[in-house]
Amino acid sequence: MKLPILLITSITLIASCSGGDEVDQTENGYFKLQFDQSVSGKSTKTLSAPLEENYPYTNSLGQPYNLTTIRYIISEVVLEGPNGAYFEDELLVSRDETKGYYLIDESDIPSQSINLENIPPGTYNKVSFTLGVNEDGVEQGTGIFLSGMFWTWNSGYIALKVEGQSPDSPGEAFGDSIEETNPFGFAYHIGGWNEPNNNQRYALEFEPLLVDPQYRPKAHIAMIVNNIFDGVNPVDFSDKNSVHTPGEGTEITENLDHLFEIAHVHQ
Repeated sequence: MKLPILLITSITLIASCSGGDEVDQTENGYFKLQFDQSVSGKSTKTLSAPLEENYPYTNSLGQPYNLTTIRYIISEVVLEGPNGAYFEDELLVSRDETKGYYLIDESDIPSQSINLENIPPGTYNKVSFTLGVNEDGVEQGTGIFLSGMFWTWNSGYIALKVEGQSPDSPGEAFGDSIEETNPFGFAYHIGGWNEPNNNQRYALEFEPLLVDPQYRPKAHIAMIVNNIFDGVNPVDFSDKNSVHTPGEGTEITENLDHLFEIAHVHQ
């Protein structure tokens, strides 16, 4: 099942590097995607601990909060260029190997980099990807690799987990880092590929970058965490603080149109 592409444009910064005059256009190259999470421009590199009562962020309803877990799945990565350059990341699931499905975890720095290989040489200025796992991936069964992100075969995968604490939350939420005994916890697990399908497809444009054996370009993609709470359906921690089924997550899914943007790129 393919979802409509949400075309997102953003202002990008590009750092150039000098190279030789002659470039071998017969060998394939590399491209790195770096996912960086932030809240209203503030980095989330240091997550709060469960039961910690520091609240560095505030949602659009004026409710303070912190974050204890940020995890999400990226799949179906495609690179495109203005002159026809094209690369589609291989999707593979077998007993011994999984390709093309990436679990981004704020608590695991290496997981936030996706290293794409064997890319045909050319100029690229667009990356698209899916937040979640669509029907083919569910049928192949990538649950062993994406541990902790699977509900059932009917519901499929959890595309996005965001957990934290707010003094406005009544507690009794549960998740990877939040337990029902936490008096201020919240946990939002969004996903599902069937009915409803809460997976999202994104397309981000950037300044043209050259891919060949001599250059290894890198695109920094910002995941704007506060957009989860502050979109068309503002999240009230005091009212709905625990989501664990596809149906419960549909309103929050409507907030995710602008979850990702290009921060900057490097040639």
